[in-house]
Amino acid sequence: MNDRQMVQHQGHGARFEGGLITFGELGPQVIVRNHWDFEAYDTGALRAELERRGIMRFFDGDPLKLGVEHGLITDARDLLKWRDKIENIYVNQGLNTVLGVFWKNSPTYRGPFYVGLTDSTPTVNAADTLLSHAGWVEITAFGNSPNIRQPLVLGSVASQSVDNSASKASFAINGTTTVGGAFLTNDPKLGNSSPVGLLIAAGAFTGGDKVLGSGDTLNVTVTLTASST
Repeated sequence: MNDRQMVQHQGHGARFEGGLITFGELGPQVIVRNHWDFEAYDTGALRAELERRGIMRFFDGDPLKLGVEHGLITDARDLLKWRDKIENIYVNQGLNTVLGVFWKNSPTYRGPFYVGLTDSTPTVNAADTLLSHAGWVEITAFGNSPNIRQPLVLGSVASQSVDNSASKASFAINGTTTVGGAFLTNDPKLGNSSPVGLLIAAGAFTGGDKVLGSGDTLNVTVTLTASST
């Protein structure tokens, strides 16, 4: 994918140029960017101790938060395994959806949206859709309840940016697996390749593949921005 993906709103017919959607010849440009942050925590032993004490027995909460609250750890970073990020990953279907919903109200709002994980070394093509993406496979080795792709819960829009930092997409991993990236869709069903669902974005980790083990927790923060420069 390009270092940045640009949508130029201009006067005449549309054309695609390698990640750019250009309208006509003159007009303002709007650059849309995604920045995703990933943090993996080794929470297996912590979760087991919380369950032994009865703290998690009837509450499927965040083991990191509960561990700090109950004095089992002093800081969530004590259990941090690795960090990575993804940037600028809108695919053509996602860009078309942004343009259609904002400028034409056709279709109308397509959310809610969900985060999914990809296997090792994903190769993302701008033409990928949820039904057809030969360069990557979805990972299903996690046990969230319900067992779905994790919701993208965005906060308020401010300063041309919006994110889910107050409610991160969190994956409770229940098997050893290698993760290479992530994607964004409006289809919640895990492993589903729906011809109706939309693929908004997908991409590979900047730092390459990462390993997750049973009991790990992977938190995903998605930041969406727009600017004129």
